Amino acid sequence: MLVGFGRAIAKSLLTCSLAPHWCIQTLWKCYPHLKPKPEEMEVQFARQVYMLQSTIGDTSPLRRASPGASVSIRTMCSRS
Repeated sequence: MLVGFGRAIAKSLLTCSLAPHWCIQTLWKCYPHLKPKPEEMEVQFARQVYMLQSTIGDTSPLRRASPGASVSIRTMCSRS
């Protein structure tokens, strides 16, 4: 059970580090009460992307890989 929890956390960190905009939009879709007012949407969206990226940091192996390297998400997720 603990291994499954760790795998879920690792996958979510990887996904949010690769697609922070998608993660925030999904958060607002699942928890609509957290979504800002339409007039504040652009500023709050940029702020939340910044906060997410600051919290996660550069955890993605894809960002750290050399330009010629080819790493697939499936390969990274299957590593132990």
